Amino acid sequence: MTKKINFQIFKNYICTLLIFGIQLSFVNCYAQGGGVGINSNGNAADNSAMLDVSATNQGMRIPRVALTSTTSSAPITNPANSLLVYDSATAGDVTPGFYYWDGTASKWIRFSTGSGSGWSTSGNAGTDTSINFIGTTDAQSWVMKTDNTERMKISKNGNIGIGTANPASSAILDVSSTTKGQLLPRMTTSERSAIASPVQGLHIFNIDCNVDEYYTGSCWVSMGKSLRAPGPITGTTVFCAGASGSYSVPAVTGADSYIWSVPSGANITSGQGGTSINVTMGDYSGSVCVNANNSCETSLTTCIAVTVNPAPATPGNITGPTTVARSSPPVSYSVGAVSGASTYNWVVPNGASITSGAGTT
Repeated sequence: MTKKINFQIFKNYICTLLIFGIQLSFVNCYAQGGGVGINSNGNAADNSAMLDVSATNQGMRIPRVALTSTTSSAPITNPANSLLVYDSATAGDVTPGFYYWDGTASKWIRFSTGSGSGWSTSGNAGTDTSINFIGTTDAQSWVMKTDNTERMKISKNGNIGIGTANPASSAILDVSSTTKGQLLPRMTTSERSAIASPVQGLHIFNIDCNVDEYYTGSCWVSMGKSLRAPGPITGTTVFCAGASGSYSVPAVTGADSYIWSVPSGANITSGQGGTSINVTMGDYSGSVCVNANNSCETSLTTCIAVTVNPAPATPGNITGPTTVARSSPPVSYSVGAVSGASTYNWVVPNGASITSGAGTT
């Protein structure tokens, strides 16, 4: 019984050696000159390689670990600088892929995949502005350089600096230079006037007038050879509805024309474009305003307040006798007071006369 068992053990041992030998016949290890070669063709390791692995139908599998974050070495304790792993987990800011440990930065660095988050220097297609961008994901500034010299910086707070590494915190754009200036868009007056829906504060250089201009929200104003606003407006300031009046200003040096505006309901009957106008008022108070104008700019506005008293309501029924004998004693008539009325105009039949109370109720 004992011999049979020993024979069986010996038989199993022989089988194991045969299987191991067969495996070694397919994969061979060679060490020469300090390098180790792993292959199936018997070639020694290249002299420049400490480890030389070659195959035509197999790869080399890197250890798989489940990283938790690029800034945490876990689950590896004290990883050596340049340690290579394949992350098998999605956690924190890591996703499956190859990483190596940067001992100087104390963080895992992901190998570039050649696609996905990479940007091509010859252009990119299929980008999604909701997820694709150039910049930082942490609270760090973003720098652009040429010739290894910083040219522009976007600070972590969004301030942009050109020519300065420290853009002012109160400026959204801080441009600094001791040898160069800032060049605004240059355009003719007609090109400027053709700008669709100019925003308040828009700034250009007018090459017809050789002057900087900005848009106030209603007109373009020069920042250099400023066209003076018209002087005080003279004219009536209190009207009855429907009444007419005139307004005028002294001529402004350099002005080619004048732009007048009047309250709602009023009408400029003559003089628009000149230094004086005639106006028929409507029912509303407001302001009469004027700007001086030339081909380069429009001046600031000068205004005068105008009050329009509305027409009073029609008086109510007249109280008094409706039949009167010829040569009868004087009779009286009256109406209720009308709001806003200052006087009343009575009219009587031919041959009759108002003996008292004219202009009253």
